Amino acid sequence: MKNIYYLKELLPQKFSLDIARHGKCTLFGNECGLFRVYVYDCCSSSLDKAWELIREKRMNPGDSVLCFSQTKGRGRMGREWVSCRGNILAAWMIPYPEPAPCNNLLPLIMGLTLKRAMLNLGITLSIKWPNDLIYKNKKAGGILIEEKNNQLVAGIGLNLVLPEKNRMRESSSTAPGHLADHFVDTSPAEVWAKLVYLAHFWYVDILCKFSLIDFIREINSNLWLMGENISIESGPELIEGILTGIGEKGEIIVEQPTGVVRISSGSIRSIQPHDRFRRN
Repeated sequence: MKNIYYLKELLPQKFSLDIARHGKCTLFGNECGLFRVYVYDCCSSSLDKAWELIREKRMNPGDSVLCFSQTKGRGRMGREWVSCRGNILAAWMIPYPEPAPCNNLLPLIMGLTLKRAMLNLGITLSIKWPNDLIYKNKKAGGILIEEKNNQLVAGIGLNLVLPEKNRMRESSSTAPGHLADHFVDTSPAEVWAKLVYLAHFWYVDILCKFSLIDFIREINSNLWLMGENISIESGPELIEGILTGIGEKGEIIVEQPTGVVRISSGSIRSIQPHDRFRRN
């Protein structure tokens, strides 16, 4: 079975995007729509397959891997990424951004990239710090950035269908959601082709046109739970306060009665009034 495609082969003939005002995606060294997509029925994980192809010098920035199912998917902090057939399980090789400080913001840069690409498809997502995508207050996707030898790969998972209940992680801070209503009778390959085509455009646009201040402002305007009471599990600590935005290094900023706290890693969840009542 053929497993190497070009985006133009996967995209519907009627699908197009006007990018004339930005010209070619020269950052990727090619024209939009000509990048390769390696499609596999099953693999250990799309990230593993991408790194294998990179080691064999068969994958360039802009190329991606799509697996229909994976046996050892992984997420942040080494957690298992559980998903089922019918969802997007992709790994996208992306260029190294300049300047280097951008690297601390890469999960959020990728989040904004995918949020904008999805908006082109008529779907409004929010960005959950540090690396998730939220649809209707439920987790519809996640991002994992990996770096090896000055090369970057973004692992991207999107729920087009809902995982079986017995495979969901009970400790997850956000209930799982899906985008099934938007992609009826559409294969994951076609959805990914549309999405990565648009994402090429927005990734370049964000890196080339946004100042750090502009980027933080844009993230904050699309940040899930912004201005709300949240709790954050950061190591052994449980921190509560009001989410007020992100900082220049990608950290989260939380306002507490005693002052402002900046947190660089952790998992956040909303504090509902009944949660507070139970603790009291």
